[in-house]
Amino acid sequence: MTAEPTIAWLPDPQQVANLLRARTKDDESNEVGSWTANTRPTEFEVRGLITTAAGDLLAAVDMLDPEWEDPNGSAAALCARRAAMLIELSYHPEDASQAGSVYTEYRDQWNDGVKALINMLAGPPGGGSTYSVQYPTSTAQLAFDRFRPWWVLNLPEPETTQPIFEFPPDPPGGKVVIGGSPPGDW
Repeated sequence: MTAEPTIAWLPDPQQVANLLRARTKDDESNEVGSWTANTRPTEFEVRGLITTAAGDLLAAVDMLDPEWEDPNGSAAALCARRAAMLIELSYHPEDASQAGSVYTEYRDQWNDGVKALINMLAGPPGGGSTYSVQYPTSTAQLAFDRFRPWWVLNLPEPETTQPIFEFPPDPPGGKVVIGGSPPGDW
């Protein structure tokens, strides 16, 4: 028998209960605010759904590492939200199918969160790299080496502030302008 892998960002059942407080009722219909042996689902069942939600998140975000430290809690929050969705589908399916239900709200947040997490993990290390590119505003400025404005582009390349001194040659027949008339007296 193999040991279950440790997931550093796995939420605890209370994080899921915080999302579904109204569902944390005991067998006497008292709202208790957490999962217990007397709630539906029980704390044990919620832990199982959290594990299932973690598998869903790992499948949706293939670059997510189970051992990632999750500095801002985004993976844990998404996993808790997915577990809340599974609770709604499993224990309250009649409510989950209605427009504007908790399930549909959390589903939309899940979809947006997965995209945001993918973008965050796919970004360049260290939050991104920026480098500058010199861009002349006209041919005359190139010829006379006058003031050239700087444009900042976010690209996944190492940082550099070296200007580009060589520009591609003009195509045969003159300038090519896409999407309108050329500026100035071209």
